Amino acid sequence: KDGSFKPTRAKVTHLSVFNWRGQGAHVTAADDQGNLRLYARNGTKRGDVAVATSRISGLLRSGTTFAVAEGAAVRFVATSRWKLSPAVCRGPAADVSGLAFDALSPGVLHVAGRVASHRAHRF
Repeated sequence: KDGSFKPTRAKVTHLSVFNWRGQGAHVTAADDQGNLRLYARNGTKRGDVAVATSRISGLLRSGTTFAVAEGAAVRFVATSRWKLSPAVCRGPAADVSGLAFDALSPGVLHVAGRVASHRAHRF
């Protein structure tokens, strides 16, 4: 064992598989305690970042950026250095129910709330 595994009671809420830094497929796991973890295909943990203080309700990747929803806010994680961006997009009081990057303008993120409000953010 390499010692990178630490048991946790957190429940995985979202998974994403992507090619990280040209090193092959990696798995990103978001959990109900607000953490985002990066694993190699063999299970070795490559990184983690505390994104939120509660359940991550949405996870979406575009290029080298993950958009992570928590409550009524969206935060961003850069995959190049696995760091949390200081940018926080806050919407209406409704929790985020969906995220979608604009296919024609990849820098635009559309955010849907539970009360059917839609917002677009450029980053």
